[in-house]
Amino acid sequence: MKYAIWRHENALGNSAEHTVGLSKHLYRTNDEDPQVFVETEFQRDFALCIKGITPDRVHMFEASIFDGINGGNIVDIFKERLYSKELYKDVHMPPPYSYNGLMYDAMWEHLEVTNEAQLEFPFELHEDKYNIPKDAILIQIREPNTYWKRVDGANSEPSRFVEKQTFFDIALHYANLGHKVVRIGDIKQTPMPYHKNIIDLAKIEGRTMMDDLYALATCKVFLSCDSGIWPMAGGMKKNLVLSNVTSAFNKKSIVDWLPSDTSTVLFKHRVGGIRDNSFEELKNSVDKFL
Repeated sequence: MKYAIWRHENALGNSAEHTVGLSKHLYRTNDEDPQVFVETEFQRDFALCIKGITPDRVHMFEASIFDGINGGNIVDIFKERLYSKELYKDVHMPPPYSYNGLMYDAMWEHLEVTNEAQLEFPFELHEDKYNIPKDAILIQIREPNTYWKRVDGANSEPSRFVEKQTFFDIALHYANLGHKVVRIGDIKQTPMPYHKNIIDLAKIEGRTMMDDLYALATCKVFLSCDSGIWPMAGGMKKNLVLSNVTSAFNKKSIVDWLPSDTSTVLFKHRVGGIRDNSFEELKNSVDKFL
């Protein structure tokens, strides 16, 4: 059957959400001939982490479908263009983009806890060009004016941004202890502080999502904020400290599916106003996985 990993706003986290959802769907249904359609290269890299999905099973949507779409009616335009083409009329979409009921369960509430990892990095397809250290402490920071999302821009949901200095301090703390620290994310982020044990992968021109996913697959623990590729960590059952969470304040299903033995979730503080997690909170949570 045909499936799609797609988001109207090109969000990394929600694309990862649907990737985990599709992996669980294929595990349940035992589809012997899945074909996956995507819009972006990062979605392609996500799809290749689904067990049984090989490069010949991942296909790019025709680029003309997305020409000039960036407004509030993007979903309607997408559906009209997509389903006017015979090739795509039987593609199963993640909700809420389905056509004639063709969809697979891929929302947060569908991502029930499973005992085994549903995603695995395709090491055979990747060459480590940057000598990314194994068993590193991986860090991802959400800053304003960095990753641009279609429709939403680069500054949506400001409560999810974090104090970068706290993460810099964490990176230096572990680097001084001799740990290798790797930062992933958008290239527009503020440079990490210099240290021989800190690798700022995010600032390397030409690196790809596959490089970030390799760093995730080989790390000791991933310290993330409420943004980016963290759902891939849950799908791979990698050690994850998901910090400064606000998106799940009123929708716990966003984090309820995460494996409890490999995941720690830290919400931002709400008493007296929304406040970030402290250095001590982040350190204590990371230490549990070291």
